Amino acid sequence: MEIEPYRLLCQDASIAMTNHAKTRFQERNICLDDIELAISSGHIIEQYPDDTPFPSCLIAGKTANGNVLHTVVSTDGEFLYIITAYWPNPDKWTEDFTKRKEG
Repeated sequence: MEIEPYRLLCQDASIAMTNHAKTRFQERNICLDDIELAISSGHIIEQYPDDTPFPSCLIAGKTANGNVLHTVVSTDGEFLYIITAYWPNPDKWTEDFTKRKEG
């Protein structure tokens, strides 16, 4: 799974997300600019090929203020589906927020 298709759709403003996701992003103080920048600057750290209706992946990228944001996305080739986004918990992720801690 390559990140380039996600970046291209992100730049093309072909982003789709549910109202539920939008509400969660507001609760987490995450804006669409944060998500777009994290995808365009980030890299895939986990892949979920068996997700339906489309395979998805977890992207770790930085926002404008330098914070790492995790975004789970999928695509049908036409739209970029934002499944969720969150600020990773340092207790659960390594220092660079790219690998889950053991245990």
